[in-house]
Amino acid sequence: MLDTLGVQRAAIVGHSFGGMLAIYFARIYPDMTAALVLENPIGLEDYRGTIPPQTLATLFATEMAQTPDSYRTFMKAFFTGRTTVKELADGQLVEIDGAGHVSHLERPQEFLGALTKFLASRM
Repeated sequence: MLDTLGVQRAAIVGHSFGGMLAIYFARIYPDMTAALVLENPIGLEDYRGTIPPQTLATLFATEMAQTPDSYRTFMKAFFTGRTTVKELADGQLVEIDGAGHVSHLERPQEFLGALTKFLASRM
């Protein structure tokens, strides 16, 4: 599609599973990738060392006991990408207070501000 539109370079932005796809795109087409933005992507870190194996019954009980605050605390503790960002030559981690997995919907102004600032510094 980018070829058809005549776009030679683009900022690639991916959220959740789309973050993993954005990484695939950037690896396959590095010359077309002007900037890569990952919003709460999956599949970047191996959590087996920090989250021990659990039985299905334990996982279910834990999920059912979650509150919005306990869920945010869990997500912040384990899924912030601090390990991954250190491996990126020009990586930057932006944490948006009060946002969970869907930052662009939960805190749209803060997300857009961070995205705009990042892209302005890269393009």
